[in-house]
Amino acid sequence: VYQIRETLLVFTIAIFLAYVLSPAVKILEQHTPKRVPRTLALAIVYLAFVGAVVGFMVLLGSRIAEEASNLSQKIPALFNNPDWMKNLPLPGWLEPARARMMAFIRGEFANSGNLIAPYLRHLGSYAVATFQTALYVVLVPILSFMFLKDGEEMREFAVSGLTDPRNRDIADDILNDAHLLLGKYIRALLLL
Repeated sequence: VYQIRETLLVFTIAIFLAYVLSPAVKILEQHTPKRVPRTLALAIVYLAFVGAVVGFMVLLGSRIAEEASNLSQKIPALFNNPDWMKNLPLPGWLEPARARMMAFIRGEFANSGNLIAPYLRHLGSYAVATFQTALYVVLVPILSFMFLKDGEEMREFAVSGLTDPRNRDIADDILNDAHLLLGKYIRALLLL
């Protein structure tokens, strides 16, 4: 299990995503004519989901890059101003250590401040680029799409091929209960 932990994580996240999107697919299926295939309903839900995620990431990524750039420009001015930390609210138990903390931060910035500013300036763009190129971002939606599309067939194969014919009804009931409870649990976590 340890050797395949990354693969298991991808499959687990894909299953969670499939459970989260399942109600939207069911609602869309109920409101479309019977001649419209399930795959079309899945595609519509996924296009809406991917569009929302991409829009969110574009907004978040540009905001992170902007904030990192602003922070890198303001850091030298903050440390050149000796009163910046005097205005910083601290809990009462940290007040006696304010002077030592100011001296420590000034010393650290004097030693490595020139290295921090360029790093912070590019941190947002590095984070966005790393996230966009991650393999998980591509694999998880594809796997969850397949789980939603072919989940019933997968379950039927597991019940019919891996269980004794006498125990198929019990295995089917257990899988139905697990499916119902896991779906409700995941959606409750998402709402929380």
